[in-house]
Amino acid sequence: TLERSWADRAVASCERALQLNQGSPEVQVTLGNIHKATGRYADAIGDFEQALKRRQDNPDALLGLAEAYESAGKLTESEQAYRQAIALRPSFWGGYNKLGVFYYNQGQYAPAVEMWRRVTELTPDNTRGYYNLGAAYFRIGRFDDAIAAYHRSITIQPNAAAYSNLGTVHFYIGKYQEA
Repeated sequence: TLERSWADRAVASCERALQLNQGSPEVQVTLGNIHKATGRYADAIGDFEQALKRRQDNPDALLGLAEAYESAGKLTESEQAYRQAIALRPSFWGGYNKLGVFYYNQGQYAPAVEMWRRVTELTPDNTRGYYNLGAAYFRIGRFDDAIAAYHRSITIQPNAAAYSNLGTVHFYIGKYQEA
């Protein structure tokens, strides 16, 4: 979360920018992100909705709205906003990644696998896509696939998350030496 004084200054700057540039969707998105980061989810939802009124094809506003809905416990609305953002930019890996995180957080691991598999198709050099995919495979008991995904992530670029999770899988399946 943002330190309160910095958040207040950022909100004031955004409000001033909105006065100068009436209803700028970019400023509304920034304001929404600040409100979301400070736990003011209803305000964030309003900000993102304002941005979308001015520019309906704004994927950043849709992704921010989806995250704000999720944080506010509005899961149906959240999933719908994630899907709208993906529809706007189907070649952008970030929307699939965020929807994968959404599904994973809801315990829906099979749909998370599908989203993260799409991330790795769109960006085959994306370490995050592979270690996220490994986590979802682990949750559904596909341990060999999880190990392969973590190894792929490490091959692209060694990273602590993949090494740690790889060790966890090996430990879980009783391969203590590998762990």
